[in-house]
Order: sequence, then C-alpha cells, then structure tokens
Amino acid sequence: MLRILKLSTSSRSVPLTRLWLLQLPCFCSSSSSSSSLLSVPSDDHIVRLILDQKSASGALETFRWASTFPGFIHSRSTYRALFHKLCVFRRFDTVYQLLDEMPDSIGLPPDDAIFVTIIRGFGRARLIKRVISVVDLVSKFGIKPSLKVFNSILDVLVKEDIDIAREFFTRKMMASGIHGDVYTYGILMKGLSLTNRIGDGFKLLQIMKTSGVAPNAVVYNTLLHALCKNGKVGRARSLMSEMKEPNDVTFNILISAYCNEQKLIQSMVLLEKCFSLGFVPDVVTVTKVMEVLCNEGRVSEALEVLERVESKGGKVDVVACNTLVKGYCALGKMRVAQRFFIEMERKGYLPNVETYNLLIAGYCDVGMLDSALDTFNDMKTDAIRWNFATFNTLIRGLSIGGRTDDGLKILEMMQDSDTVHGARIDPYNCVIYGFYKENRWEDALEFLLKMEKLFPRAVDRSFKLISLCEKGGMDDLKTAYDQMIGEGGVPSIIVSHCLIHRYSQHGKIEESLELINDMVTRGYLPRSSTFNAVIIGFCKQDKVMNGIKFVEDMAERGCVPDTESYNPLLEELCVKGDIQKAWLLFSRMVEKSIVPDPSMWSSLMFCLSQKTAIHVNSSLQDIIQNRDMSCSSSSGSEEDDEGFDAYRKGGYHAVRIGDQFAGGRYIAQRKLGWGQFSTVWLAYDTRTSNYVALKIQKSALQFAQAALHEIELLQAAADGDPENTKCVIRLIDDFKHAGPNGQHLCMVLEFLGDSLLRLIKYNRYKGMELSKVREICKCILTGLDYLHRELGMIHSDLKPENILLCSTIDPAKDPIRSGLTPILEKPEGNQNGTSTMNLIEKKLKRRAKKAAAKISGRRVSIVGLSETPKKNKRNLDGIDMRCKVVDFGNGCWADNKFAEEIQTRQYRAPEVILQSGYSYSVDMWSFACTAFELATGDMLFAPKEGNGYGEDEDHLALMMELLGKMPRKIAIGGARSKDYFDRHGDLKRIRRLKYWPLDRLLIDKYKLPEAEAREFADFLCPIMDFAPEKRPTAQQCLQHPWLNLRTQNNEDDIEGQMSNMQIKGSCS
Repeated sequence: MLRILKLSTSSRSVPLTRLWLLQLPCFCSSSSSSSSLLSVPSDDHIVRLILDQKSASGALETFRWASTFPGFIHSRSTYRALFHKLCVFRRFDTVYQLLDEMPDSIGLPPDDAIFVTIIRGFGRARLIKRVISVVDLVSKFGIKPSLKVFNSILDVLVKEDIDIAREFFTRKMMASGIHGDVYTYGILMKGLSLTNRIGDGFKLLQIMKTSGVAPNAVVYNTLLHALCKNGKVGRARSLMSEMKEPNDVTFNILISAYCNEQKLIQSMVLLEKCFSLGFVPDVVTVTKVMEVLCNEGRVSEALEVLERVESKGGKVDVVACNTLVKGYCALGKMRVAQRFFIEMERKGYLPNVETYNLLIAGYCDVGMLDSALDTFNDMKTDAIRWNFATFNTLIRGLSIGGRTDDGLKILEMMQDSDTVHGARIDPYNCVIYGFYKENRWEDALEFLLKMEKLFPRAVDRSFKLISLCEKGGMDDLKTAYDQMIGEGGVPSIIVSHCLIHRYSQHGKIEESLELINDMVTRGYLPRSSTFNAVIIGFCKQDKVMNGIKFVEDMAERGCVPDTESYNPLLEELCVKGDIQKAWLLFSRMVEKSIVPDPSMWSSLMFCLSQKTAIHVNSSLQDIIQNRDMSCSSSSGSEEDDEGFDAYRKGGYHAVRIGDQFAGGRYIAQRKLGWGQFSTVWLAYDTRTSNYVALKIQKSALQFAQAALHEIELLQAAADGDPENTKCVIRLIDDFKHAGPNGQHLCMVLEFLGDSLLRLIKYNRYKGMELSKVREICKCILTGLDYLHRELGMIHSDLKPENILLCSTIDPAKDPIRSGLTPILEKPEGNQNGTSTMNLIEKKLKRRAKKAAAKISGRRVSIVGLSETPKKNKRNLDGIDMRCKVVDFGNGCWADNKFAEEIQTRQYRAPEVILQSGYSYSVDMWSFACTAFELATGDMLFAPKEGNGYGEDEDHLALMMELLGKMPRKIAIGGARSKDYFDRHGDLKRIRRLKYWPLDRLLIDKYKLPEAEAREFADFLCPIMDFAPEKRPTAQQCLQHPWLNLRTQNNEDDIEGQMSNMQIKGSCS
C-alpha cells in the first residue's frame, strides 16, 4: 500500500480530483455537498473511471489516485479494470508488477476473472507462449488453475493454431487432472470446424459421449455448420437427427444450406418442422427460402412463408420483401408486385432504391414502359436517390422496348446526375442496340462517334473492327477482336453484327455462333438481318439441317425469322430433291405467319411437280383439306373457324363425325363451337341415349391444368344441385382422351341451346321486350346466387356468350325437337370425314355466298333508299327464355383467387381495372352490363384507345359519364390508380366528361317509355355502384320489385285492338 501511495504525488492528480468532485454527487448517497466530498467512492465508480481513460498512464493514475481516499481499498474488480486497460495498450510488464503487489495491497490473490482478462489480452497481442504460461502464473500464487482458466486459454489457442490447442488440451489440461466440460469440447469443435477437420470433429463428438459429456446444441451446430460449408448437407441432416434438442440456429444452418444447393423440398420440410417446434428462422434464412421459391416461380408460397414468419413474431426486413417483388416481376405479375409494394409501405418496410429498381426492371420486361417511367419519377417524389442501376435498367428497357429516344433522355439525365460518378459504357451500348433494333444505322454510328469523348479507346477499337470487317484480313480482324476482349472491352451491337457477317462469309460459323450467344446472354436479341448471315454460312457448308435447327433455336429465344431466313434453306433442300423436309420447313414457316415470296413458291411448286407423282393442284388441295379438316363437321356457323395452325402438338384434337370417346360411350355428331382452349361437339351418349355437349381441351400442360380447375368447379356445382334447378350448366362426366397431338382432358356437359349473344344477333341487335329481359335476368341471378352464396365461387367472366338458353332458337338445330337420328359409326368415304373436293366446294360456296351478300348490299345502296328492303322484326315469342350460366374456365373460389386481371373488357368492373381487389360483386357488375345489352342490343361500355389514352382510361371515363364521378377514395385506392387518376381523383388524360345518366340514356337514345326507363335504371344503377361492397347481392336482386313487375304490353295490345274494332264498327 505504501508503494501505491508514494506514486500518487503526480501533478496530474489535480484534474482527476476535479473530475471526481464533479462526478461524485451522482454516485454518493449523502444529500449535503460537504458530506459528498468526504464520501468514499464505490468500486463501480472507480472501475468506470479507469475504463474511461484513453491511455495506460491515465488508467494507472486514476487507480493510484483512488487509493488516496481515506477508507477506500481497491478490490479485484478495480484491479481487473486496470489489467484490461494495460493489456489493451500492451503494458504487460506493469501487469506482472501489479499482480505481484495484489496480495500485499488488498490481501487477496488474483481470481479467475483477472486471469481470464490477462489471457484475452495476451491473445489479442498474439503472445501465444505467454497465454500458455498463465497456467504457471496461476500456480505461482498457490492456486490450482480452474477449468475456466484452461477453457479461456484453449479458446485463444484454437483461433491461432488448432494443433497447439489440441496439444495444450492433452498435455496441460488432462495431465493436470482437469476434465473438460461441454464448453471445453465446444471450443475444440470450433477449432476443428474452422480448419475443416470434419473427421476429427466426429471423433471429438464420440470422445464426448464416451466421457459422459452430453454434447449440447452449440457443439452440434458447430459441426453442422462445418459439414454444410463443405457441401455435406445430407450428412449434416443425419447428424441433426441425433440431436435431442435442436434449436433455431440448427434449423437456420440446415435450411440455408439446402437453399444454397437449390433443394427446395428439403428446405421446405425443415422449415415446416421448425415452425412445428415453435422456432422461427432468422431473417437471412427466411430470405433464402423465399428466394429459392421465387426462382422456382412459386411466389405465392414465398408470400405465405413471409406471412407465417410475421404472424409468429419473426423479423422481416426490406431485403426479404424485395425478394418477393423480384419474384412477382420475374413472373410478369407487375400489378401484384405494385400492390405488394404498397403493402410494404403500410407495414413499415420502407422500399429502398433496390425495390424501385426491381419494379422498373419488371415493367420493362413486360413492355409496360410508361409504368417504368412513372416509377422512375416516383423515386424523386419519394426522396429515393437514383443510382447507376436505376438509370441503366430504365435505359436498357426503353431501348430494347423500341423507345430509344426516351432512353436517350434518361441517359442525359444520368449524365447530369450528381449520384452517378464515372462514365460506364453499358447504358451507351443499350442506346446503340435500340438504334440497331429500330434499323436506324446512321443514328447508331453517329451516337458511337459522340461517345468518343467519354470512351476514346472503346470507340477507336470499334471503328477499327468495323473497318477490318469491310476490307481487312481475317488474321488482323481476329487479333484486334481478341485484344479488345482481353482488355475487358465489350463489343457494341454494331461491331457484333459486322463480325458475324464477316465470320459467316469466311466459313467461321463457330465464331459467329459464339458472338450470337454472347449477344443473347447480354439480353440483345439479334435481328434477322444479323443471324441470316449464319444461315447462309450453313448452306454454303452444305449443313442445311444445322441451319434449320439454328432458325428454330433463334425463334425459341424470341428472335423473329423472316422470308430471307427460310429462302436459302428451302432452296438448298429443293436442289437436293429432299421434298419431305422442304415441305415440312415450308409448313413451319407458314405456321409463323411468314408469307412466301414468289421465288419461294416457284421453287417449291417446281420441286413438287418434278419429283413426286402428286400434281401441284392436288398438293394445293391437300393444303386446303388440312386447313378445313378440323371444321368439316361444324354446325354451319358463319363464325371464323379455329384455324389449322392450332391442330398440332399441345393444341386441339382433330375430331371427325363418328369418332368414339370414353371407350365408345360418346360418339361425335357435329361441331357446336370452339374457344381459345377447346372445341365443343354435339355427341351421343350410348349409355343413356341422350345428346350431350363434349368439350375437348387442348393437350398442352397449361390447358390441361385449366381444364382440371374447371372440372373442380363444375363438379362442385353439380354436387350441390342434384335436382339441376340452379341455372348452372351440369357436368355429366370427365375423362382423358389420347390423340396424335397429346392427351386431352374432356368434359361431358348437358346439351344446351344458343348463347344470349346469338339471341341478340338473331334479334338484329334490337332491344328485347323488358318482360323477356326479366325472365332471363331471373335465371342468371338464380345461378349467381347459387355460385356466390352456396358455393363461395366467382364466375369472373359473365357475358352473353357465357349464358346459354336451355334450348336452341331454331328447332331444326335441336337434336331432340328435330328428331335427329344419331350417327353411331363413321360415314363411309374419305378418312378425313368428307371428300377433298366436297370440302373445297363447301368453303368456296361459303365465300361466294358472303361475296354475293356484299354485292347485293352495294346494289341496294345504289338504287336508293326507297328500294331498300325492310327487315321484318324478329318474333321471339316462341323461344324459351330460360337459360343457364356456363364456361367456368376463368372461375375461382372467393378465398383462392389466382388472377388479377379477370373479365372480358366490356363487362369488366372498375375495381378490376384499378387492381383494388375483387369479390362476388364483379359478377354483379357484369350481370348489369348483360341486362342492359339484352334490353337495348348495344354494349353498355365499348372503350377504345384514343389520342394519348388507352382503353382502360376510356373505360373508366365511360363509367363516370354514365354513373357520375368516382369517389376519390376508390379512384386512388388501387394498385393501378396512379396510371389513370391524379391525387385529386380526376382522370389524368381525359378531362372533359359528357354526363348522360342511365335513365335519360334509355329514354333519349333507346326510346323507352319514361316510366319503364326509370324502373329499369333503378334496378341497374345500384348494381353498378363504384363501391363494390354497396352493390346488392344476387339474392337481394331477386327480391327487387322490377323483376316482379307485370308487363303492360299485352294489355296495351288488347286495348288497342278493341279500340280499332270500335272505330271500324262506327264507320260501317
């Protein structure tokens, strides 16, 4: 104690005393200032003062100054604080000196905490020998080193050298009779794992078990991490099964490892187990799982994972949310991505620049360039600083999307921006590609020249290569190109185009293909003018099949071949006399809507007539026959047929009259119609002796999945309506049918009559009597009420085409009323169902009939209005107006919607356009549009594109002209609201609206009696409320007074007839 006191006479003690006087009142318990100055400071206060010092000498002086206080005695805690500061500044000699003084100064030897502090200090200074010597230092004080001291030494040694640590463990610890605990083995396992000594790690694990030390989760997790880091995830999973109590870290390690290997199933199984045990993975693990799901296109499942983690109290950050945004963008679901973006803001995950960049890239990928520009401008409004990736992404998207001039404007903004430093060539190459894609070669070269100030070397090399391509030697060209690539240069699209042409001309096809692959990898699809040179090169080398394969490959990548792509290939095949391959190639070309030029026709026809026994005319007849085969059994409709192109692998199944299905139960009679996904045939059910409708789906996977979904909905509807009274089409059977184009899912439905659209056409687009409209409306509402209230189903595509009358308009087309005799076997004759000449004649007659009708119409118009024949009004009295809702291909369960954009344009509800979410009320909106169309013969809304605005905005304008201004809350509440409305809820591009309320429209334009018009408008207007939740349900509509009105037409007719009779009687 005397030595410490002698050292305390330094002049520096004065400021410390002042500091003490200033700080002491905060730490002393006495209330008076005089007593505070005489109070003894606490150990904690001195410890804090020592630790606050910025130098070793300051720490020492503070320590010695504290000794001057009467009654104050240093403790182990103050010594430990001092040792810590001395070790930080590497004053180890002083440490030894003070250690020797400790027993005399405070009457206590150093404890474990002090030795651990010294061990860590030696470790930070990498004084390994001194670290090991602490064992002897402890013994010097007559103390046996504890396990804690040994573990601390071991912890330092494993970080330095695992072999030294292992030797210390065996020669020092075990020799001293110290048995390691689980913490000891955990330290050794960490060292073995860090050096990838996995085998030794397993041995250590076994030693622990035999020594009676149960491995804890930390030991296991350390070894698991090492296994996963070395790609042995399967072995890690097996090791996990040995763990009695895995923790959240265990699952984080293994789930992340499986995600790194893109093993989605295993990671999802472990994630589910993690949740079931009550653990929640950390945000990094969650993000990895979501990323793998999104890479697989399973973004909805990634969203479920995110929501589950949130619901369980787990942490989620903007990086995880960005992963979802990226996933939606990759699928092209930009409206969903935009809606999730808004949801991020609502939840407090503030979008960053990466979020905006992802949205811009997504909009560019799907061609929504205006939305990309809007998002770019929103960044400025939202105080998000643009970075290079922002500019580069948008310039690239605009250039590839055919708006290079807009891309140039963004490039100029980038050059003026203070957030992008240093010129990078990528966006400039994008602009050059844009000029190339738009065939603006002069602009591209001029722009390349302007780049010289920023990229002098790159521009110089580019023009040098272009010059060599024109007139240089191949060796010089290759040397210059290799030099450019070797220096890290990237050729612009102009240079690549010139190189491909030059290489192909000189037979270097492999080099040309490498250049094209490089272009495609960078996202630059070559034009036909570029890759046609490669095709010519293949033909010169007599590798026509390679050329054909190359064309198909380019088409699959998104490039667009032209006539010049096929001409050299066809010419070579015709010269060789390979008719079959030439004809096949020609067919593929026609399928791609490429019109053959005269030389191609000449070559092909000459080849066919010379090399085959079939006459040219016969070949042409075969073309017509093949195109007509699929519709030869049509019902005689004047609608355009589905086209021959769709009868191929993955497409329609070619049906002939008499074809049998489902083991002969159903026999095709004639075609009823066709749709985007299927053809529909009248068939005879041999088991029940009834006529049915047979719907045959296209065979491609996406169409098969759509059919399965529709079958699910129809089966649910049929199960809930055993009496068949709910005005919904009935599913009778479903099965699979194998054909030459693949396996087709087939549905057998009850046979119904014509659609309401056909009825409207039959009535010559004139309005029906409201009594008949009421009858139809009751049936539609009955069907909707059943779907909505009892099944929880949304039709989502209600329109006149998808509502069928229960019987045909023309009794002759009804197989029952007309007494049609079923066809039970294939007709004799041509295998295709009808002779070729009959097919040709049928098609020519149809076209001649149409032409004659047009000529007749012209003659009538020339003769004059007085000679125009008047069309008699159609009589609808004999037609059964009962109808059913059909076509559930776009239907969905209300709690499991799978599409954002639903409904046919003219019948689309405003919430669908604005992407603000939808429910049953969208069907009610479509119903109102259909009811209006039945009553007037005209569509209620027929939007068109205009000057500066699109169909959607025109559609919204038409709605407001009819129904009044949309409430601001609804107008700005959707994911797409920004596309059409400003922040005040006004349309951005259509400012002047001409309001025409529904009742006045019915009176003024359609001449309905005022009372009837007002009653009809009162029925329809609530159903078209802009607020979906305010629209009445189908059940409520069925109770509306308008549906129960008695028509006055018959009574008026009777009164009119009676009046006429009285007039005649009086005249006579």
